Amino acid sequence: MYISKKVKSITTSVITQADNAAVQHQHYIDQFVTRGRQELYRVLASVYGVCLAVEQSEHRDAIAKQMRKLLRDNHDVKISKNAAAIAVVIRYTTRAATKTVSVYKRVFSSAMANGIGEADLAAYITANGGVDKCGKAIATDDEKLAQAVFHKKLMTATTYQLATQQPLGKVTFASQARPSLPVASDVNFLHVLCRTNVKNGEIELVGTLYPSSAIEKLALDLQVRCCRAATYDRSAKFHDFCKENDLNMDIVNRWMASNGIADAGAASAKLKELSQLMENPPQ
Repeated sequence: MYISKKVKSITTSVITQADNAAVQHQHYIDQFVTRGRQELYRVLASVYGVCLAVEQSEHRDAIAKQMRKLLRDNHDVKISKNAAAIAVVIRYTTRAATKTVSVYKRVFSSAMANGIGEADLAAYITANGGVDKCGKAIATDDEKLAQAVFHKKLMTATTYQLATQQPLGKVTFASQARPSLPVASDVNFLHVLCRTNVKNGEIELVGTLYPSSAIEKLALDLQVRCCRAATYDRSAKFHDFCKENDLNMDIVNRWMASNGIADAGAASAKLKELSQLMENPPQ
């Protein structure tokens, strides 16, 4: 493609201007951003050193208590007595906002768990993508672990609640007085298929299923989800919760009736019992 001398001259001029701007931008990155990050990491290493000293001290609680007092008296900053010593130290030394303290705490806690010393903290943060990425990655892992632990406790509590409540009804096998039922060590309930006799309203058992922990987990999850929906008592929140959790409102209402849950109060009582079982699991 032919380019005139005039266009070529203008293009060259603009490219030169752009190259100059690129050099200035790179200089800014090198002098301020990159050096600024490393300077931050150097300061954080000093804060981390204090955290290590406090964590390793036999007087850790006394030091944290005094720091909380000084923050309250001198800076009007109040920190909960239940706050971890490392969080108190970070707040005392940085005066940072709660969100920032939380990020630093995750980074420092991870570094401690990995045996990182004060001198190596900057390299550790850099290797993990910087403070924010390092903090977010650790937060994500912590959140996943916390969710997994919570869900396991919830399923254990739900299993106990269902296993010990009064039965909704009883089934008599037509052909066997004591049938040999399919059971497995990783499931807690017998899984069956039933149909409704439309003439007399009775529930008829038509088959027992092969025991499956996946089916049981799904069933228990649905039980808890429906119970949570029932606490909204057919309000606008009930509609929103059902929509968000892929539940049909009419079916949830029928689920409540068939499980003997009269209203939102009864559903809330069920969830409260679950919470108590999670906090104080039966031995």
